[in-house]
Amino acid sequence: MFRPDYAHLIDPLMGFLRRFLADTASREVPGGNVLDACCGTGHQVHYYARRGLNATGIDLDPGMIRQRRHPADLPPGGKIRLEVADATALPFRDGHFDAASISFALHEKPAPVQDGVLREMRRVVRPGGLLLFADYGVPLPRNWAGQLIRLAEWLAGGEHHRCSLRYCADGGLNVILNRNGVPPRP
Repeated sequence: MFRPDYAHLIDPLMGFLRRFLADTASREVPGGNVLDACCGTGHQVHYYARRGLNATGIDLDPGMIRQRRHPADLPPGGKIRLEVADATALPFRDGHFDAASISFALHEKPAPVQDGVLREMRRVVRPGGLLLFADYGVPLPRNWAGQLIRLAEWLAGGEHHRCSLRYCADGGLNVILNRNGVPPRP
């Protein structure tokens, strides 16, 4: 299985999205507690902390957590916590967070896992809290960006690749959200 160095190859490409999610969360829940599910290297968590949020990131893969940024890169006064945990069985009490996000992870999971992740995100976010989702739009574009996405998913191989193909064939993120009763925000 192809496993890129996310901290140096993938994370830098995600800057615009990372800023957008952090700006949205800090505007909607200023100073709040936010969870980033399937956080990978924890890069998004740093963006949240820079906006004054108390940020927690979880990922099932200890190797991704080990790629996290050096503690010297922590923002001044930023509260960050990264831990290995299963997004389908979050180790937090109901309503613990003001917001939760997941970026570019649902497409690589089978439908029952997608549903479990959404169920847990909803459980740990307080009523009226913020849920943020980002993933590939479908259909994938037929330009160089779409081809790069297809190549990366093919290189990932195995179940990851099969799930990404199913994600695209089924209609993408909106279908997952609708299936789980997560309404879009106006």
